Amino acid sequence: MHPSPTPTRYFDYNATTPVLAEAVDAMQHALVHGWGNPSSSHWAGRQARALVERARSQVAALVGATDRRVVFTSGATESLAIALRSVGSGRVVASAVEHPALFDNAHALPGRDVVSLALGEDLALDVAAAVDRAGVGGTVALMAANNVTGVCQPVDALCALASVRGVATIVDAVQLAGKAPISCRPDFLVLAAHKLGGPKGIGALVAGADVELQPVVYGGGQEGGARAGTEPVPAIVGFGAACEVVLRQRDVWARDLRKLRDHLETRLVAELPGTRFVGQRAPRLPNTSAIILPPGSDASATLTQLDAHGFAVSAGSACHAGRREPSPVLMAHGLTPDESLRVLRVSLGPAHDLASVNALIAAIIAVAS
Repeated sequence: MHPSPTPTRYFDYNATTPVLAEAVDAMQHALVHGWGNPSSSHWAGRQARALVERARSQVAALVGATDRRVVFTSGATESLAIALRSVGSGRVVASAVEHPALFDNAHALPGRDVVSLALGEDLALDVAAAVDRAGVGGTVALMAANNVTGVCQPVDALCALASVRGVATIVDAVQLAGKAPISCRPDFLVLAAHKLGGPKGIGALVAGADVELQPVVYGGGQEGGARAGTEPVPAIVGFGAACEVVLRQRDVWARDLRKLRDHLETRLVAELPGTRFVGQRAPRLPNTSAIILPPGSDASATLTQLDAHGFAVSAGSACHAGRREPSPVLMAHGLTPDESLRVLRVSLGPAHDLASVNALIAAIIAVAS
């Protein structure tokens, strides 16, 4: 029988986050006061539309997109699909560590040439090589921060170079948003609410003002014709409220979480000999530690034992939970198949403090020794 779960024992924030109280309150308000159809011209529709547009502004503010266009979607997967349809028929170049949603949607487009490039020894994509490979009229897609390892990619450099070379850019900012400022201005920026304290089932595509979007859902003129279907007002409002909170708290949370992550890694190295970490010398998200357990360990078995003690962590990407094959993403970060099967991902959030992290450390040491 599992112990009663508590937020302080949830260490899988990169998979999904608890919904922030402010987002819950905003959604409840929308359910009561924003139940009208936002496309209707009467008072009920206008009330709902006002809530949607306020949320749109809140999302735009989080990513500094005052001159950009925010389109609400069902989530990051749909946002990527729209972006890939909208960049034209040129070659798509992506890093080898992109989310399957990027590669699967790209390969689904008839006749599309899709190229995957390996990371360098510093775990960064060579953006100049990627832009050259894409060519004029092509596209480079790059994840700003990896969901498994937390390693950040040079998206600012990519956007600056691509903009003068006639190459389109798609930046997956799902993990970076809410954890660090976003200063790049790609042609397409992808966001998901549930990764930053909002509800599931809602995301956004932030597109350049001159970009003509090609939807994947047809049947209405909603979202400027980019995404048909009546807008889910409560979910959109929850997304906006979460963005407002994380914009206000982001820098403080990042500072505190970095200290906790560094404390976790320092203690594990000292008390669990043979422990290493993916990308420790590379730029990383402040909340993420991809722990390579000592030789002879098994991340899946360790995860199961931690779960039995009430701790929620991940043995890799949540999208591949239960698979025993070595993670392609981890091997693209330079790990061997054996090492990739020993990776335990810990991703921290605002609910954590020194006591909760120390409790996790003690549990990891107890089950992995």
